[in-house]
Amino acid sequence: MIPLMLLIAVGGLMQAARSFSADTSIAGTELAFGYLLLSAYFTAKITSRLGMPKLTGYLFSGVISGPFVLGFVTQDMGHSLDVVKDTATAIIALEAGAELQLKKIKPVMKTLRALTVFAVIGAMFTISGALFLMRPLLPSIFDGYDLTQSLAICGAIGVALSAQSPTVVMALLAETRADGPLSSVVLASVVVADLTVIVVSSIMLAFTGAVSGGRID
Repeated sequence: MIPLMLLIAVGGLMQAARSFSADTSIAGTELAFGYLLLSAYFTAKITSRLGMPKLTGYLFSGVISGPFVLGFVTQDMGHSLDVVKDTATAIIALEAGAELQLKKIKPVMKTLRALTVFAVIGAMFTISGALFLMRPLLPSIFDGYDLTQSLAICGAIGVALSAQSPTVVMALLAETRADGPLSSVVLASVVVADLTVIVVSSIMLAFTGAVSGGRID
């Protein structure tokens, strides 16, 4: 009950602050950052008491506070927080890499290779193929490109969409305090998946830019 009351109070204060100013400078960024931290914390408390992961509360808080629902945090405020997002992602990626224990991974290396081939590389080909077949439904993307260029674009998009999220895995492992063979395999799989996506994405973007004459944004 208390977290809900505090969440409502924080939302009311944010609404009051927004009614006086729509500032998107440093002050507006600090306001949005502080509000998101508090609202996410209290929402996570509520979802935790309901038996759901705290990560659900973080996501729910962001959706409700964003520009498409309550509008407490505008799109401009969200863009100004990109540096926070990028920094947090980098720190989580470093932590995920540091958490890997090669001794635990070595016995399940065969499973890890299979997961990488089927869940990552297989996903790249599947998504790229599906997107290639859907070209007539997506004229805004493929108009003006020939067959080779369209194939390269589909490959680049397929690689990007096959990326996985160490952020979610680290959040769930930290909350559940899981430290067994399954958690080690899952963590290793998402780290290897992201490394694979980064390497293949660099190659595909270079190839796509070459065949399209540098027209790809």
